Amino acid sequence: MNVGKLVGSENDPTQVPTYDWTKYLSQYFSRIKGIKSSHHFHFDGTGVIRIKENIEAEEVRLNVTKLFPPQNTMPDIVQAPGLSVQRQTYLYKEIQPFVAEDKRNIVTPLPSESVPEEIDSDGENEETVPVPPKRAKKNPRSQNQGRGRGRGIANTTPQQ
Repeated sequence: MNVGKLVGSENDPTQVPTYDWTKYLSQYFSRIKGIKSSHHFHFDGTGVIRIKENIEAEEVRLNVTKLFPPQNTMPDIVQAPGLSVQRQTYLYKEIQPFVAEDKRNIVTPLPSESVPEEIDSDGENEETVPVPPKRAKKNPRSQNQGRGRGRGIANTTPQQ
């Protein structure tokens, strides 16, 4: 059964760190070109991968190992950059009214620094003139023309 687990909070350090696996693995392994078009892979402990695009395709062998990674090493931890001041301002001004009052200081707190006045909460210049809405095009059909199976001729004969 799946059980939710807290991975961090606004005041505590992250309990589940994020690692820079791309940088770490690129030191030891080559990229596989066209990997998204391949669907069958066979790995062994030698660093050679056997790849096929489909079950009937010819097998290709690639040695992807540059170096074997040292044991008991991990990549660097990636620190989350946090929200930009513009995003913090947007959340504070535009989203906070929709957040439960007891959660507002957590979800949409006051921005960490002030935003320049010439930039609004969306990151746009406040002096931007809004684009007027497009007007609906007039229907080219005449009043007598229908949309159904007929040819647009009104039935003037009373039905009995």
